Amino acid sequence: MNYYNKYKKYKGKYQQLGGIINKEIYSPVADIIKIVIPSDEIEYAKSLLNQEVEYCGKYIIKEYFSNTNICVLMKHEDVNSGCVINNRPNCSATHKGRYGILWHTHPDNSKFYPSKEDLLTLKKIRSHGSSIRLSIIYSSVGIWLLKSTEHDIKCDDLENIRKINNKLYYFNNNRGLISNFTEEIYDYLLSTYIPEINKLGFDINFIRYYDICDIKTIVTNIRKDSLEP
Repeated sequence: MNYYNKYKKYKGKYQQLGGIINKEIYSPVADIIKIVIPSDEIEYAKSLLNQEVEYCGKYIIKEYFSNTNICVLMKHEDVNSGCVINNRPNCSATHKGRYGILWHTHPDNSKFYPSKEDLLTLKKIRSHGSSIRLSIIYSSVGIWLLKSTEHDIKCDDLENIRKINNKLYYFNNNRGLISNFTEEIYDYLLSTYIPEINKLGFDINFIRYYDICDIKTIVTNIRKDSLEP
């Protein structure tokens, strides 16, 4: 997919052209929502990692506690199964423009870190503030929590993401596969890879499975209807 085609150049930057999904629909926007994704949801996603293809879907509100402003989220009933394109597992989420929180898997036969497309998905803004505010990747070795802090992309950022990912791909000749994931690579993620990506207008974190029970995080400026079925 050529992401340059989705952006227009403006004053040395690429700005998202946007889409028509939700164009006529207004929804209140929550400034801050605390969310919890329970361990059984994590285990469900992990059970799909031995498949040849990616799986993906959205998270919706299961319970809402107004006094603490915490949403407990569950997977959408429509879990999408992907396919393999050019030897790469892929999954296309239906009506992605209506998603506030997206999840997908990076199965055991694929790389454990975000692709350039995974990161650029967070930059897209549609009408009335519709955008993916949190993307969760269940990889072979842990969970990625991806957020965007900026919604424009400088001309150099597309190339910089590719270069940063390539450095991780070739690091220790691991090629991104689980069988070569070492403590040294984990330290590299925390000390170098994540800070370099975050400089490009992202807020990403990586958590190994045995370091967590539930996922707890905060999403901001999210359309409330994007958390509905």
